[in-house]
Amino acid sequence: MELMDQNPDIQHRMNNIKMITTDPNMTFTDSTGNVKYIWDNPRKVGSLVTDTDGSKFYRGWGYGYSHYITHDRLKSRSFIKGDDVIFLLSLEGVQFLFNANEILMKYDKSFKYQLHQ
Repeated sequence: MELMDQNPDIQHRMNNIKMITTDPNMTFTDSTGNVKYIWDNPRKVGSLVTDTDGSKFYRGWGYGYSHYITHDRLKSRSFIKGDDVIFLLSLEGVQFLFNANEILMKYDKSFKYQLHQ
């Protein structure tokens, strides 16, 4: 995941990047004592979640970073331009998730980052 520095001068841009490399053999033990693969299909290892708008999706076991960027770092660069931030996401090796009859991800919600001073 990359937060783009929107400085107009390309030589002064310094994007903020965090990466996770997955291990296909990484496991966890669920509440019933079964060992499961963390990166398996969320329908197998996750739980069904109902969002505030009523839509439902499966969420897998949480793994990653507890924070992404500090407010000081966010304000020190041109990450916010106007009221906009730009995130660049890259996913590799997820071809097995695609099925012609299913949509992998539907994102129709917007969010607004509000910087608290």
